[in-house]
Amino acid sequence: MISRPSFKDFYLPNINWLDDCEIDTHKMLRSFYPEYHTSDLPNLVKLKEGIIANDIKAKEFFKCLYKSSHVQRGNTISIANNCFLETISKQSGHQIYAHGVEEAKGGMNNLLMMSIANCVRVPSSYWGHFKEGMPNMSPLCHGPYYIIYTIHARQMKTQPHYPTLRQISYILVPLSENITILKEKSAALWKDNMIDEMQHQLFCSKLIDYEGLSLKLSCKNNVSLSSTEPDKSPKKKPLVERNNVMESSLKKPKHGTVKPRKLFFYDENENTMFAMPEASPKRNQPLSPVQLFKESEEIKEEKVLLRK
Repeated sequence: MISRPSFKDFYLPNINWLDDCEIDTHKMLRSFYPEYHTSDLPNLVKLKEGIIANDIKAKEFFKCLYKSSHVQRGNTISIANNCFLETISKQSGHQIYAHGVEEAKGGMNNLLMMSIANCVRVPSSYWGHFKEGMPNMSPLCHGPYYIIYTIHARQMKTQPHYPTLRQISYILVPLSENITILKEKSAALWKDNMIDEMQHQLFCSKLIDYEGLSLKLSCKNNVSLSSTEPDKSPKKKPLVERNNVMESSLKKPKHGTVKPRKLFFYDENENTMFAMPEASPKRNQPLSPVQLFKESEEIKEEKVLLRK
């Protein structure tokens, strides 16, 4: 049985940690992006465009400004030592399409970049099914963080290519402590006017840990299985509301079955009553005068043949 990992088993305090209170955000922005400042006041629209346009410079900026308090060192979280990740892969890996984010390539700071850029800068060739395999095909080789594009891979119509934050399903992290750290850093971005409140809430809503996704998928699979099983419960007869009006309509007639009423017309030549032809069953519409005349003539001919 694979044991449940704890945060301290895999994470250590970041020795390069910088306290937010000791950072002058505006001063850092002026030093990194002086071209978007006039008289020490930033042009926020141009500043945001400039940050998004230059990935390398933006990553350096975020590493200096919004460093994570803890980083993964030594032991790595993988499918071999995490029961929830193993369950997700075995039960639903074929239905999950994802991209892995390594600690060495930015880790949680890389995830924070998505908050401000509103984009997952991953081309279509870097996504794969959540199953074990070769490094160039399996996102499980590049964890412990994962961008889950969809949990319904069979229903995909197009491959993900630089999807927006709204288009992805989840940002999967190992533990609840990771979610807490990312929410705190996203709130700091919002406080510093780097993102607005809507973007902050959207980013936080995508965060989920291994255990949370495992439970969500297990519930989904149980519902799917129950819906496909045949219903073997005894069928109950529908209850009929009985009142005076319905009782009278449900009573059987005393003399045989009730036949539909027919209309009759009188033929003066033969001094006989004839039944008027009924509506056509195919069209369910009354007959036209021409059709009515033709059918009445046919009835007359039949009566003549019967008399002979």
